[in-house]
Amino acid sequence: MVSTNFRRTLFAQDDDNGALLLVTLSHALLAQPIRVALNTENVISRGNTFIAYPFHITKPEVGSDRAPRARITIDNVDRQIAVAVRTIQTPLDVLIETVAFDDVNTVEESLDGFKLSNVQLNVTSVTGDLVLEDLSLSPYPYGRFTPGQFRGMF
Repeated sequence: MVSTNFRRTLFAQDDDNGALLLVTLSHALLAQPIRVALNTENVISRGNTFIAYPFHITKPEVGSDRAPRARITIDNVDRQIAVAVRTIQTPLDVLIETVAFDDVNTVEESLDGFKLSNVQLNVTSVTGDLVLEDLSLSPYPYGRFTPGQFRGMF
């Protein structure tokens, strides 16, 4: 839920401020997360530097046969992201945050739990699917109450 002040800023017609997207790519094998900002200048938010990278996020396609998938395309400016994707065999974790231009230290919206999969690399960009875990594939019920695990119940 975004704050009232943030909504007021977004809907104001005469205000130069607006929203800023911050994306964090992380993985256990990365020494440091890769942080990018959809901006023309680097952004320091909560003590972390987000490098100014052009990127585009496409809204999720909703289908009945699979979990919703969004797509992200990040310009392959310094090859840091391409190297990470090539060297790490499992999907990277993706966190998308929205902050206001005038208050970059307050996260107004956070979208967490995405995995970067189906990555395609070329000279100019890195493109991949942002996928959430498909809970419909998880066993239900998760556990069972058996005498071996819950002695006090029997």
